[in-house]
Amino acid sequence: MSVTTQFKCGWAHFEITSNCNLACVYCAVSQPWYQGMNLAEDKARAVSHWLLKNNVPNININGHGETTIVKGWTKIIEPLLSSSARCHIITNAAKSFGQEELETLCKLNSITISCDTFDAALYASLRRKSQLRNVLDAIATIRDTAKRLKRKPPKFILSCVLGAENSPSLEDFLLKARCMDIKTVQLCSLTEYPLPPESDFKLNPLSTLSKPELARLNELLASYTVTQDGFLNIHPGILTEIQTSLAC
Repeated sequence: MSVTTQFKCGWAHFEITSNCNLACVYCAVSQPWYQGMNLAEDKARAVSHWLLKNNVPNININGHGETTIVKGWTKIIEPLLSSSARCHIITNAAKSFGQEELETLCKLNSITISCDTFDAALYASLRRKSQLRNVLDAIATIRDTAKRLKRKPPKFILSCVLGAENSPSLEDFLLKARCMDIKTVQLCSLTEYPLPPESDFKLNPLSTLSKPELARLNELLASYTVTQDGFLNIHPGILTEIQTSLAC
């Protein structure tokens, strides 16, 4: 006797591309061996059809790459935005969005922007092919577009890879994010790669901080954790790294 079990897919990550327009110093994309690729348009449309057919309730229009650099990306995801699914995207917000792109972005439930600091010089060193003003302009322009269209703006989330170089400015980063009405800040654990070619800047692990610096960071994270309002989402690996380093 055979038994068939029906599984309901609650979340799907729709990776249209694994290519990126940036070369962040801590990312695999910056490594010489990395090769990104685009999903063929007919396959992308087939994936979109499958997601709709199976009534997947939450769709993250992102994988490893930057969705918005793909030609015609707005047309590919339009059927999803017109459905009952809650659609989300992760973007580096490094490019200048056209009007059609802005109107598409306004239809999303949430937009996660990868941004590791509000220190403009440090941001440029980490991201290399973008400037902090691009991120700030994108948030303001998307909100303005939503207002013009009389739509509720998407929720904004910031995704921050936390290392030794940007941890000293983390408190300022979190305070400014609150002031900007950012819904959530996600602190992501650093995956170490060799120093990228043509780069003299590296984001080092938290374990390279001194114990007093680690203790201050630990205290800061604890002060946000106890509020339990969902503003700060910390990858468990970060807390483990801090605790392990303090115990040494």
